Parts: sequence; C-alpha cells; structure tokens
Amino acid sequence: MKKRMCDGFTTADSLIGLTIIVMFSLLYSEVTGVMNQKIDQQETQMQKARTAYELKQSEQKNRFFNDR
Repeated sequence: MKKRMCDGFTTADSLIGLTIIVMFSLLYSEVTGVMNQKIDQQETQMQKARTAYELKQSEQKNRFFNDR
C-alpha cells in the first residue's frame, strides 16, 4: 500500500512541476513578444522623429546659405 501512495505522490508532483514549467514558459514567451512589439513601436517613433529633426536642420541650413 505504501508503494502505491508513493507512485501517486510522484505522479502528482511531476504533474505540478510540469504545470509550473509550462505556465512560466508561456509567461516568458508572452512577455518577450510584448517587449519586442514595444521596441519595434519605439524604434519606428524614433525614426520618424529623427527624420523630422534632420529635415528641420536641413531647412535651417539652406535658409542660412540663402541669406548670404
């Protein structure tokens, strides 16, 4: 009877461990996906801001040379 209880405990313990591993794997993949999406959005936003800044700088430079 004791051997049977140990087998049941081992099975339950294994299932709990497997469940914890799967849950943390899913959490990790979800967090990684969200982080990558946010990084892509911020990168796009930074590229737009840089393009606008460079355009503004080139307009000021052209205005400076045209005033001469």
